[in-house]
Amino acid sequence: MKFLKLLLNFILSIFLLLLVVFIFLRFFNTTTTNYRCTGEIKENNSEVFVSLEEYLYSADDSPGRLKIEMPGKHYDIYKLKEVGVFYHLIRLGTDDFLGQMSTLSNTLSLNIKPYGFFEGKCEEIN
Repeated sequence: MKFLKLLLNFILSIFLLLLVVFIFLRFFNTTTTNYRCTGEIKENNSEVFVSLEEYLYSADDSPGRLKIEMPGKHYDIYKLKEVGVFYHLIRLGTDDFLGQMSTLSNTLSLNIKPYGFFEGKCEEIN
């Protein structure tokens, strides 16, 4: 009976430890930076809003994800692949490389389907 109680306490302790680790990774693992990017799509001035989520720790090879929004028109999410000072943008759920964001110059080059290729400069916003 004493062995069973020790085993139960051990299992409960492991469960609580895993729960604390999960909560830490879920809520304290991401830094988010928001940007307003101005540039051109098909030779027309356009504005795209970007939310860059960078993971401190990741279970896969992606250092984060990027969400884009064209107000009233389009919303999409991309996983990131770090290549030097660039994040290559890959459509979530596929291996389709659609563009890149420079962490050095804060420029975004992205094929926003079906609207066309966006290229512009991004400024951090709150």
